[in-house]
This record gives sequence, C-alpha cells and structure tokens, in this order.
Amino acid sequence: MTYAIGDKVTHDGKSATIEGGPHTGYSEWYAVKDDDGKVYPVGADRLSVAPAFAIGDEVETAAGYRAKVVAGPFVNRYGDDGDRFWVLEDEEGQHSAPHEYALTKVAPEPIRLGDRVRVLYAKHAEDRHGKIGGVTSVNADWMPRGGPLHQYEVEFNDGYKIYAAKVEKATDDSGTSKPDTVQPGDVIRVTVDRANNADVRVGDMFPVASLAKYIDAGVRTTAVPGRPEGWFFSLRNVEKVPADEVAVHDNVAYDLSACYRDSEGDVWRFERIGDTVRGEWSTYSITETSYTLADAADRFGPLTRV
Repeated sequence: MTYAIGDKVTHDGKSATIEGGPHTGYSEWYAVKDDDGKVYPVGADRLSVAPAFAIGDEVETAAGYRAKVVAGPFVNRYGDDGDRFWVLEDEEGQHSAPHEYALTKVAPEPIRLGDRVRVLYAKHAEDRHGKIGGVTSVNADWMPRGGPLHQYEVEFNDGYKIYAAKVEKATDDSGTSKPDTVQPGDVIRVTVDRANNADVRVGDMFPVASLAKYIDAGVRTTAVPGRPEGWFFSLRNVEKVPADEVAVHDNVAYDLSACYRDSEGDVWRFERIGDTVRGEWSTYSITETSYTLADAADRFGPLTRV
C-alpha cells in the first residue's frame, strides 16, 4: 500500500503521521512524525492505516444523534472487505453498532483562554506532563528545534508557566468540570460566604472585568465601592450567571429574580420587557412604560438587594 504525506498511520502500537516517502533502500520506508513531534523512519511493512476513530471519541451518526465510541473497529464478515463498524454508547447507556461510513467524528471544543487543561506534551517541560493548569495564551509561537509548534501557554497553581504543544480540557481543583468558561463581560455569582476573604456573601453578583493572572484566583471583577481594583475570586467559589437572569448597569449586576430596596425604603422588582429591563416599586405591574433599570438606579438608588 502507498501512503501520502499527511496520512494517519499506526506502527508497533503507536500512532503517527506520514511526513515523507516512500523511500527505497534495502526496503521501502517512510518518514513519520509521532504525537510528540519526533520524526523518524519506519519500514512500509510495519505501517497500517490508522483507525478512523479512537475509543472515547464522540461521533454523530447519519441519523443525527451523538454517542461515544466504546469498541471497534470490527469487520463485517458478510460485507465487502474493509466494511467496518463500531460499537457506540449513548447518554442512556444504550448500545448500537453502525457502519463506519455512517459516522462523523465530532470536533472537540476549542481550547480557550482561561480553560483548565491537562498538559499532554511540552518540550523541555516533561515533568509537567499530566499536570493541570490554566491557559493564559492560545497564540504562543514558540517552536523547539524539530517542532512542533507550542501554541499554548499554561500557568500552574504554583505560578510556573510553560509552553505546550498538546493539551486537553480537564477539571478544576475541586473536580468539577468547567465546560462553560467564564469570560470578561460575564456575570458571576458567589457561592460561598467571604469567598477568597472578600467582604461578600452567597448570592452576590459581579460583572467580570478580566481573567485573573493566576488561574487559581480565577477572575477579577469590575470596581466595587471602596475597591476600584475589584475582587479576585477562585473559579471554584463562583458560578456563571445565565445572561437572561441578570442585568448590569453602571458596573453593578442586578438579579432579576430578586427584589431591591431603594434609598427611600420602597421595594422594587425588575424584569426584561423586550430588550429592556424595567421595574416598578410596591405592587404595581411592570409594563413597557415602567421605569428602566437605569432610571430606577440613578433616581432612587443605591438599590440594595433584600
């Protein structure tokens, strides 16, 4: 069999990519590159086409549902040569075995700034392989001799930074998955009293100004009274608030499910009417002509959550 540059292959239990060839000598051979970026020769008789999927991959079937690959590939004894199928498991634990040609691999979520990741390969930082840190850059351009490109900058809880070529999304220190990464402009809710020794309580909300320098600090909020630099919070001490449950005015986050007392003692309720958050005090109904959140806060504030 003849391979082309870029083909995915396996040999001796390892995966690799064709980098050059075929070449001839005593026998035919190809230059291949492994997952660590090393390039070396392998005899053609030791190469095989890499499987289309790996155990654990998420795939989508021709019918449009998604599942994980749990076994395979297997060859259909009654089909044509190379007619492969895989065993899938869906979210309910049900199994199926569709043909390989009916499956499409689902691309993993891209690595983003602030994600917690496990380092899989980092040249000159092998002692950090398998360790979890936070992504502080996804556009690094460091490339060691022989490659590959190390596009991720990863910072660990001890403050040490490395460049990495290959990472995967991981869990945070508490073991809780963080697929919905907090970004600047989001609103976070505090989940523990006096989180990170800040003068806050459970339920307090803050807009996020920036991701923290040290990933175990997590995020920095916008300015708060008496603290123009805002607060630092660990990601494990906060949660992201869905955009439809909160409104922000003048760097203050307002919970639309809560009530607020104004400077005169009246209690307000707010809700989103169309694209605008409006509110009323006492028991008046909230309509399209009610005070906007900005009007209420500016004319009768400060508004204090009750």
